[in-house]
Amino acid sequence: MNDESLLRKALSSKEKLMKVYESFYYKYKGLVAFVASRYLSDSNDIDDVVSETFLSLFNDPSRVKSSVKGYLISFAKGKSLDLLKTRKGIDEVINVEEIVTSNSSLNYSLIIDELKKSLSEIEFKILILHLVEGLSLVEVSKTLDFKLSKTKSIYFRALPKAKIAIGGKQDER
Repeated sequence: MNDESLLRKALSSKEKLMKVYESFYYKYKGLVAFVASRYLSDSNDIDDVVSETFLSLFNDPSRVKSSVKGYLISFAKGKSLDLLKTRKGIDEVINVEEIVTSNSSLNYSLIIDELKKSLSEIEFKILILHLVEGLSLVEVSKTLDFKLSKTKSIYFRALPKAKIAIGGKQDER
């Protein structure tokens, strides 16, 4: 049973709902912490975002429109950006690449630059949405308003290019 069906079934009983929330927490807390860590470097801030994300789901499960995973990722990203804006006094929209590179011990800017040089804009977006943001290819296709077959085609065409761009060798067939 998928997460969304599980959530809808659990709404009928508080005990079921608590078990479902607990299962979602253990299933997705690592992903939510990863999303928050892309924007925040302080572990206390990351923990706060994780807590607030799951609390938001607990307080109002009706906010989940299509996917529990997608909701958690989106909420964590938004909450992280809000916290970062508050902490640093940033009023403008924040460039994700700057956040990732400034708060990471790894130098992602070189990887991002190489990927941007090697991939088309849409290939880059699809890879980021799927591999970094954690959206399924179905969710990516809905986000970009593409047919699923087109999204899959672009994604699988972009993977070998991305691997070469970041220093890997293309698989020989």
